[in-house]
Amino acid sequence: MRRLILFVIVIISLGGCKDGSKNQNYTPDFKSIDRFLEQSILDWNVPGMAVGIIYDDSIVLSKGYGYMDLIEKDPVTDSTLFGIASLTKGFSALAIGMAQYQAYLDINKPIKFYLPQFKTQNDSLTNNINFVDILSHRTGYSTFSGDLSWYGNLKSKYQVLESIKSIPVSNDLRSVYGYSNVMYLTAGLALEAATGQNFESFVTDFILSPLKMYNTTFDYSKVIQSSNTATPHVVENNKPMPINYVNWSNMAPAGGLFSNVVDLLKWAQFQWNPNYSYIDSVYFNAQHEIITKQRFSWLDNLNGDEIKMKGYGLGWEIIEIGSYKTISHNGGLDGMISQIVVVPEMKCAIVVLANSGSALPIILGYELSHRLLIDSKNTYYNLSLRKIKENASIDRKTEFDQEQKRDLSYMVGEYYDSLMGGVSIVNSNAHHYELKFEQATLFDATIFVDNKGKIVLQWKNILSLPNGEIVEIDTINNILKSFTIRCPNPDFRFEEINFRRR
Repeated sequence: MRRLILFVIVIISLGGCKDGSKNQNYTPDFKSIDRFLEQSILDWNVPGMAVGIIYDDSIVLSKGYGYMDLIEKDPVTDSTLFGIASLTKGFSALAIGMAQYQAYLDINKPIKFYLPQFKTQNDSLTNNINFVDILSHRTGYSTFSGDLSWYGNLKSKYQVLESIKSIPVSNDLRSVYGYSNVMYLTAGLALEAATGQNFESFVTDFILSPLKMYNTTFDYSKVIQSSNTATPHVVENNKPMPINYVNWSNMAPAGGLFSNVVDLLKWAQFQWNPNYSYIDSVYFNAQHEIITKQRFSWLDNLNGDEIKMKGYGLGWEIIEIGSYKTISHNGGLDGMISQIVVVPEMKCAIVVLANSGSALPIILGYELSHRLLIDSKNTYYNLSLRKIKENASIDRKTEFDQEQKRDLSYMVGEYYDSLMGGVSIVNSNAHHYELKFEQATLFDATIFVDNKGKIVLQWKNILSLPNGEIVEIDTINNILKSFTIRCPNPDFRFEEINFRRR
């Protein structure tokens, strides 16, 4: 899952031969690929990136490009740690399969059997949703619904679980695809309840340690103190700006892992060479099969009719392209994007980790797939670069009435929303107001009035979000009683928020 500004899971054409089959007379030019990767971070204004490539079951490239940050300018290497966010979901799904293999749980039993405190707005959903529903994103929730209950929030995992009963349910169970982080958290907590073991330690003991992925960890505090951890960046005024990591510890099963290229190449090889002594083959193979169908994105459609099918299995996205089946996932923190693409039948894989919010890792994953499997000629990279640059700019400029001609004193007070928690509107000085959150402090904002009379929110800590707007729901006797926030973006559903005066 990519947080903020861009969420795209993109697959490019592996075409070249009419039937999508491998060109047997073609050998990739890895020196040319290396030069291409060096140029790509310049094309996309990305500070640094690490890339790993496996071809015919051999590691042919494992390298860093650019810098971990633009201040110290320490170089990225293949051992540099990045937040891999939603790439974690594949590990979580495998862990649940392992727990079933060890007879701790049954993936077809309702979650509530293991987690009695689990509750949604819909009793039928509460009583029937199971692990398979969650891991394949067919829960009835819309994509990213409920993410404002945890992102940048001081809540614990179990406090986020308590918030789920307030998240709107948009669809019937098992009816449509809806990407849900909060449901992956729920599955992770159900695993804890079933096994009696902390989720993070279960993944470490049964996946990371056996695969010798010794640098992959959920330990946020340790990682951010490391001298070999990449710094996230977002683009502000066409210049990459370093930002702080957002702590995902309260959403660990959905996106809490940090890793590097060296370790993730081991993870990729496991996808075609699993150890069936601790995972059931039926479950493992089901991870790589489509359970919930997805619609094509506009970036998918750049490839014409090459993509035959797109959907989600258990912790992996599956795309049928010609005669190939690829499994993949992307992940995104604010200011950091990751991508893994695996072609099990060809024993090929690509891992791309970047310390920027750019879509480059996603584009590269599939550009490199073409160059590995088909030929060196492909128009996708340049076409994507042009299209995304045309659409990527966000207008954060707002003409403010700096003298605050509109009196906002009627808004001052304390409010509460069941997802984001408490918030206060305060008069910070004689002329300006602020929005201050009790738990979701990342969303603190300065309040202005623009020249059209709109009450505008300028986020203090999230450079990648466009300005928001306070929308009054109920005002009585010139006192604001409730409001929501309007902030069009692809990642957060502010329409789910309703702050009521305490």
